[in-house]
Amino acid sequence: MGQFVGLEFTLLEQGLIVCMVLLVSLCVVTWRRLARLEAQFVVSQAQSLRELKMMNQSAIGVGRRLAGIEKNLKKSSNVSSFAEAQDLKQSTVHRFADVQKAVTNASQPEAPAAREINVGLTTRAEQALSSWINEHKTA
Repeated sequence: MGQFVGLEFTLLEQGLIVCMVLLVSLCVVTWRRLARLEAQFVVSQAQSLRELKMMNQSAIGVGRRLAGIEKNLKKSSNVSSFAEAQDLKQSTVHRFADVQKAVTNASQPEAPAAREINVGLTTRAEQALSSWINEHKTA
């Protein structure tokens, strides 16, 4: 038995009192933590709602702008036909075929001799590099 504030308590009663004090303190700490988390949740919810509202308004604005552009295009008389673009495409195809024929019919010029290529170069390293590059050129 022990005395506390002039009252006598058994060991069981003292243990129960300590457990009750710990339980109350745990409840208070948990309640404060929940209050802080709730405050953070309210702030983040408000921020998310603002961002969602801004995104919706910007999407609505873009949609209205696009609808206005489409309306102007439908009203506009300066919408050109695709005939010019198709004519350009056909002329490009014919021009490409003409160039291919000219390339295949053209005679290949003879490659200059290695000595003629290296005439203007001063060092042997430059000459070797130049000859190596000329040997490995792609057609």
